[in-house]
Amino acid sequence: MVLLDAAIAGCVSSSLSGPLDERRHKILLGCLAAVERFLPLIGDDGGAFEYYERLRKMAALAAETGNADAR
Repeated sequence: MVLLDAAIAGCVSSSLSGPLDERRHKILLGCLAAVERFLPLIGDDGGAFEYYERLRKMAALAAETGNADAR
C-alpha cells in the first residue's frame, strides 16, 4: 500500500506540472484500479479508508485531466 501511495503521489505531482506522458498515465490507471479493488476491503482502521478514498479521488482527477489533455 505504501508503494501504491507513492506511485499515485508521483503521478499526481507530475500531472500538476502538465499533461501526463503515456507511461505515467498507464501507471496511474493501474494504481487507480488497485485502489478501487481493495478500498471496499478496508475497515475504518484509524482513518485508512478515508485516506485511501481521498487518494483514489486524486488519482481519478489526475487521470481525467491527463486524458483530456491528450485529446
